[in-house]
Amino acid sequence: MMWSYLHITFIILSFLAGSARVHVVYKLIGDKAHLTLKERWNITVKWRKDYNLIAVVENRKPSIKQPGKFHLRVSDNSLFIHNLTVSDSGDYQAQIGQWEEEKIRYKLIVQEAVSKPVINTSLDRQSNTSSVCHIWVKCSADEDSVTYNCDHQHCIRTNATFTRVNITVNYRDTGVLECTASNHVSMKWTSIPMSNTCSQKEPGLAITIDYIMLLIIMFCTMVLVVLVICTIKHFCRKRKKKQTEGKYQENKGVNSVYAEKYCLYSKQFSENVSQSHEHFHGCYARFRVGAILRLPPDCHI
Repeated sequence: MMWSYLHITFIILSFLAGSARVHVVYKLIGDKAHLTLKERWNITVKWRKDYNLIAVVENRKPSIKQPGKFHLRVSDNSLFIHNLTVSDSGDYQAQIGQWEEEKIRYKLIVQEAVSKPVINTSLDRQSNTSSVCHIWVKCSADEDSVTYNCDHQHCIRTNATFTRVNITVNYRDTGVLECTASNHVSMKWTSIPMSNTCSQKEPGLAITIDYIMLLIIMFCTMVLVVLVICTIKHFCRKRKKKQTEGKYQENKGVNSVYAEKYCLYSKQFSENVSQSHEHFHGCYARFRVGAILRLPPDCHI
């Protein structure tokens, strides 16, 4: 009968305790936790983990089940938990008096240090422009990951699958992308220059652009060569034409002199022939008339 009464009392007190405020404490593996009562009590104090008794202070005398793990400080009845492991996580309650009234409750969570995050980046080819570089940034740590879309001003989260680790990506004014992974007990980060990804180009696109640039350069070179050749030919033709015109003018002048001399000689020759012909006929006429029997001295044929 007495056992049933105590059992019912324990259940009622446990139910009431369930409505009490819970203080959440996060600790790193290997650290030490210190759980306090917030007030000093000169009566019996019991500490339980998940309702299992682990330490008692009665008449200022401590009693501990695992001395290597737990320690009670009698001056304030606070509980120390050493060399924390993940298995030390759980609910801790401090109860006082004969009726084990719960005075405070802690939820201890022991976590591992977060691992260093890993950044993977790739170009966002659909959003990229000639002036703005957009990249996809995936940051992973402890099997959790998050994806961001970043440019040279800010980063926007597009997807997240983290459950234990909080992961964020930020763009810094120094031109680097910084990925930060953190939990309640640790924080680590990784950073890379954004230019490393923005300077990368799609292989096929790069080859195409290089090929087009090569064609443009070849075309411009050919046009330039043709223009130079045409200019040289035009200059040579113009110069040759000037030389030809100069020789023609010179020859024309010489021929004019020769023509004038020829005309003069021809005129003199014609006059001489005409005079000779008249002189012959005069002599011949006189010969026929019989004025003289012989030709005059000046009539020589």
